Parts: sequence; structure tokens; C-alpha cells
Amino acid sequence: MVNIYHLFKDLDSLKHFLASRKIRSIASQVSSVLVQIFSAPHDRTILKAIVTTINDNLPSTMVVGATTAGEIAEGRFLSGTIVLSFTFLEKSQLTPIAIPCKSGEEYEVGQKLYQMIQGTSKEITGVLLLTNMQKLSGSSFVKGFSSQKRGPYPVFGGGAGNYSSPLESFDEPFVFCGSEFIEQGVVAVVFSGKDLHIQVDSYLGWQSLSKEMTITESDGTLVKSVDNIKAFDVYDQYLKIPQNEDFFFNVLEFPLLVERDGQLIARVPLAINEQGALRFTDLYPGEKIRIGYGHPEMIIKNARSTHSKMQDFGPEAIFLYSCCCRRFLLQNEVNLETEPFELVAPTTGFFTYGEMHGSRDKLNLLNCSVVVVGLREGESKAISKADDLFREIFGRERVTNPKNEYVDPDPYVSSHFRITSRLMHFINAVTAELEEANQKLKVLSEVDKLTQVYNRLKLDSILEIELHQARRYNSELSIILLDMDHFKQVNDTYGHNVGDKVLWQATQILKANIRRTDSIGRWGGEEFLVILPYTNSSQARIVAEKLRIAIESAVFPIDDTVTCSFGVTSYLGGEDLKDLIKRADDALYKAKRSGRNQIVQI
Repeated sequence: MVNIYHLFKDLDSLKHFLASRKIRSIASQVSSVLVQIFSAPHDRTILKAIVTTINDNLPSTMVVGATTAGEIAEGRFLSGTIVLSFTFLEKSQLTPIAIPCKSGEEYEVGQKLYQMIQGTSKEITGVLLLTNMQKLSGSSFVKGFSSQKRGPYPVFGGGAGNYSSPLESFDEPFVFCGSEFIEQGVVAVVFSGKDLHIQVDSYLGWQSLSKEMTITESDGTLVKSVDNIKAFDVYDQYLKIPQNEDFFFNVLEFPLLVERDGQLIARVPLAINEQGALRFTDLYPGEKIRIGYGHPEMIIKNARSTHSKMQDFGPEAIFLYSCCCRRFLLQNEVNLETEPFELVAPTTGFFTYGEMHGSRDKLNLLNCSVVVVGLREGESKAISKADDLFREIFGRERVTNPKNEYVDPDPYVSSHFRITSRLMHFINAVTAELEEANQKLKVLSEVDKLTQVYNRLKLDSILEIELHQARRYNSELSIILLDMDHFKQVNDTYGHNVGDKVLWQATQILKANIRRTDSIGRWGGEEFLVILPYTNSSQARIVAEKLRIAIESAVFPIDDTVTCSFGVTSYLGGEDLKDLIKRADDALYKAKRSGRNQIVQI
């Protein structure tokens, strides 16, 4: 395998490149040639001419491509260019698939594509996907693709981009296969061959800035509210980002982070509507999210780890599909992440609007990530042909790293890295302190200080939730209101310190005799409330009797026996919370009037 790139200037220089002795010599010895075109310009006339020129000079060459938000050659970021990445495969085969997609067809297209891929070969070693689904449901496509039993091969690639907002651009992104341009859909390249080995890795490098929040209203793509406030207000509150035409570029570096299947993934807002709702690839009601920001040290650490894996793998070519967010975050220092891969093998790629990385289990749709793909034919690394070709084409040596060492960023040129890293450390420290303080405040607001069970405020909240569940699912709900008998005499006789000990001990006894699904709290003074979900009236009375006996038979730090009176009741369909509480209170009052240390059920 040989991988080389051509930076397009004009058709004459391209023809000269293709006619060079070395290119023709290598082309004559291989079974397949893949050309990936990464184009900043959206000029289809030029791109068609490039495809025609390639096919005229190198017949049977497979040409695919995408518009970009930045190009990569020799591991370096380029802007406003057209990069042609040539991969010459000695023994492997390539099969192209191009499928347009309309809104509502995403799931079926995903299924169809997978079936078509499976039908290409019995020796599939990997699949490249170039997609353009900014105005479609990428998540539905991924679900369709992953809905069938997956093969063991990796799937990788990225979404076409441009140099403006993905949903508000005059220059629509597109992908293409040969001279077929697809504004909405997917282009796939199926790699097959016994000697072809492909290794894929991806990483994020973003971490949380904000507190944890909950998606409270969303249809799956359009998020209307977070923590019951307008979705846009999250960005306004934390980052003071204005609701205007530059919203997309202002939030690029600040995706929402969500954990799925143990993996932290990012979701970047694609657009905002007049009502302040935000459009994402996919975010669902109930998901826990935080605002994220790229941590330079974490990015470099992840890059170093992936770089090491690639060195061990020994590729002959490396493809990078990196989210445009990383370019915006790292700015002039973006090469600190990408360029070291050129030291391992010739590296090309582009900055994307979304990345694809799939394993045996499923295909993942990513944001803010970089997908690193290493390819080689045979068992050993052998890129001498690529080095010879590079020397002839460019008139200089390809930069290599014979010691296979990762080169850390120069601290004098990476001032942006250093400053941002310090700020991230500061933010992390402050966030940790605030979260610890908030957790303490939460405990103080929910837990009774003396008994360490729920307080009245928290009990009210739990009751509302359980009552809602009982109404919605027509389920049983019972409560027990209990009062410690003659407790004023305990305080008067033994003092408040002893009285507090009696209260605390009684609480521990009550807690030990209820289920984990039940809730107990201090209702006020020496009164306690026990909430019993999915419990009918007869079961509730049994629980109350168990608690009564446990208290009566316990040994307390006083000479007298401690007892309690109990009022028990159950939810009657259609009633409100006040009715339920009043009935329990009436039952408790009746138990106390009837001699105490007994249970009354209403």
C-alpha cells in the first residue's frame, strides 16, 4: 500500500502529477486505487473535471469525496484548498455504494446500506462512510444501520462540512461518488481482502463545565427545555451567547455532554429557532447533560495514546476525520494534535460535521471527536515506497520519526494550550467546590438534622411523585402517620438531650423495619410519616403493627417504655394530597384519643 496526496491548483498540474513516472509505475502494480477528495470549494464543475482527469489518466480508480470545514494533508490543517488523497492498494478490492436519502427514509436507508455492504464480499475488512445528513435524522440512519447483526469489521468516516453553519448556508455541503453528487445521503467504500488490516480509534477530550441538567422536553432532535427552562437559556445563563445568526459558531466549542452505554459523547447544537429551542442530532427526554469544553491536556493525552496504538499497529496510511469543533477550539495550534500522526504514516483527512465510528456492536454517531484510521497490507509496516514517491513528488524528505516517539507540543509556541489548560484546571476546581457545596445544601434542604431522615419539605415532594404514579398507573399507595406517645414528658423528665437520643433511636428502628422502596421522614416534632408505594390497606396495617411492636419492645435510655400511636390510610382514586393527609391525621388523632399505643385505619 502507498498513500500520497496532491494539493490541487489547476488541471494542468494535476495531469502532470498523474503522468509522473512514479505514479504510473505504482499504479501499474496495484489492484485498486482509492482517491478521496476533500474540498473547501463547492464548485461542482471543477470537481467533475478533477474526477474526469483522474479517471482518464488512472482508469478504474475509485473517486469519492466530500466538502469540508478544513482539510488535512501531511497531518497539517489546510484552509480553502482541495486535497486529493491517493491510496494505492496492492492486493485489496474496493466497492463503492452511493445512496441518496429523503427525510423520513433515514432508518430504511441505513438498513438498505448495510444489506448492500454485506452483499459485496465475504472478506470485508472495513467500510468508509462519507455522509451528509445535517437536515436529516442521522440517529435514525445509525439505528437502521445497526439494527441487523453486525460483521466484525470497523466502520468509520465523517460528515460533509462547509465553512459556515450547517443548516443556514448558501453553499450546501455534499458528498460524491465519481461524478454523482449527493446533497442528502451517504457514500460508502467497502474495503475487502485477506491481506488488508484496518485499525480505528476515536476520542473526545471534552469535559464538563456546568452542573448536571436534565432534558425535560424534546422530540428526539428539537430540544425545547432543559430543567424546565427554555433550552437556549442554558447557553445564555452560563456563557452569555446571543440568540443571533452567529449562534452556531459561538456554541461550536461548547457541546452538551451526555453519557450513553458508559461512553461520554458530545452533541453540538445545529440551529436555534425563534422560540429558543435547539436542534441536535439526537437528545432525548430524561437524559442527563452538562455543557462541555475541550481540555487541551486531555486532547493531547488522548492523541498520545492513539498515536502509540498506531505505532504498534504499523500502518502504511492514516486517515483523520476530525470534527470542525476541534479546529475552532485549538485554532492555530490544531496541528499539535494532528501532525504527529504523519510521523507514523502519510496522513490525510478533513474536518467534519459529525463523525462515524462503529464496532461489532453498533455504529456510533459522534460530535467533537476525531476518528483515526490506520491501514496496511500485510503484517509489517513498509512505507519505503511512499517515502520514495513523496521525495519525487515534493522534492524533499517526508518528515518521519524513526524512534517512534510522540513529540510533545513545544511549550513556547503553544501558549493557547497552556492558558486554556490552566483555565480548565481552575474551572474544574471551582466546579468541584460548588458541587460539593450544592450537595451539602441539598442534604440540608432535604434531611432533618437530628434524625437524618427526610424532612417535611422532601416528604411533600415524594408524596406528590408517588401520588402521580398511583394515578397514572392505577397502583396502590398507603401512608402511615405516627406520633410518639407522651414525648413531652420524656423531655420534661429527662431533659432535651435524652429526648433527642430517644427520637434518634426510634428513627433507626423505624428505618430498619421498612422496605428500601418505602420512604420515612420527620413530619414535625415527634411525628413521622411513612410512605408505602404499591401497598394496599391490609398490607399497610401489617407494616404499622410491625413498627408498633418494634418500638414498644425496644430498650431506650429512659426508665419508661416508649410507644407510638399510628394512623393508617390508603389512596382513593381521584382524591388529592390534602385529602389523603387529612385522613391519616384523623386516624392518628383517633388512635391517641382511644388510649395510644394502637393503630387506627381509615
